[in-house]
Amino acid sequence: MSEFAGGFTSRKRPPSPRSSVLIIDDIYTTGATVNAAIQAFKLRKIKVAGVVALATTASPKSSPRSLSSMG
Repeated sequence: MSEFAGGFTSRKRPPSPRSSVLIIDDIYTTGATVNAAIQAFKLRKIKVAGVVALATTASPKSSPRSLSSMG
């Protein structure tokens, strides 16, 4: 995840901490982008309601990280 350190920034007026967001990713490969985005929102105390990936490279035997650990 180090390649994504500081890779996400917020707008001038970030969402309220009472807000929740849905992360949309074009392709889920290793989960590094999604995990970095989740951490960026957690730092701002913004709840991640879920993640949607339009495509994945995961094999049928592997599964993406459980979204229940998003907090």
